[in-house]
Amino acid sequence: MVKIATHNGAFHADDVFAVAMLLIYLGKNAEVVRTRNPEIIDSCDLVVDVGGVNNAHAGRFDHHQRGGGGERSNGVPYASAGLVWKAVAMEVCDSLEVAEHIDKMVVQKIDAADCGYSAAGLDRTYSALVSDFNPCWNESNDPKAFDEAFGRAVEFAKTALQNAIRQASNKEGAKESVLKLPVEDGLLILDEYIPWQDAVLEMPDVKAVVFPDLTESWKVQVAPVKYGIFDSRIKLPAAWCGAQFEELEKISGIPGAIFCHTALFIAGNKTRDGAIAMARKAIATAQ
Repeated sequence: MVKIATHNGAFHADDVFAVAMLLIYLGKNAEVVRTRNPEIIDSCDLVVDVGGVNNAHAGRFDHHQRGGGGERSNGVPYASAGLVWKAVAMEVCDSLEVAEHIDKMVVQKIDAADCGYSAAGLDRTYSALVSDFNPCWNESNDPKAFDEAFGRAVEFAKTALQNAIRQASNKEGAKESVLKLPVEDGLLILDEYIPWQDAVLEMPDVKAVVFPDLTESWKVQVAPVKYGIFDSRIKLPAAWCGAQFEELEKISGIPGAIFCHTALFIAGNKTRDGAIAMARKAIATAQ
């Protein structure tokens, strides 16, 4: 049985996710000990966020010592979660790309919040969610209550990490598939939905994408210049802005039109042919 030590009392996303990472890596053959007792800490196999030592080979992952735990090439410092992830990522992910994606989208946000590092895009969502697992000041000061809450937070973190890894792994496969598809006059057509944004960022000829959605209608979306933002290589026609159904059919001259987002990056149509017609008109209008 592998013993993992971390500090007791109130907890944060850093120690919670660090423990969750180790539990995913080790499976069920592990026990978590929450303490600040140096003798107990020294007796444990792995130690996170306590102890003042950063040495992955010795199973020690802390960033509170003088000099901290180092930083990434982009300047984001390592907290304990990042130090653990650096050690186990390639054991729990199926590729370097997935491991780096999880670090960028999950772990760096946790490390930044724990270290007080501020940068654009490094929101503190995970840190806030984990913090809310702690008992409130007027609920309990019993150490057991904090230990029980910590256990619930770790289970949440394990699920969040496993979901993120699964989604990232799936996206890598999707990207490879989309990169093989033909592009005709700036238009990429998907006859079944597959995550396409990452691939399209590497396909500069794509201006718009047509794909089916879960409501049995079809979407046309213009290619973004960066993942997760509305800025795009072209815009849908300005006259379509906010229009729906009959109004949009009349303005666009295309039957089956459903809506056009006010940000002019996505629109819908009842049929595949209708969505393709909308996409082609958008591309032609933008030229």
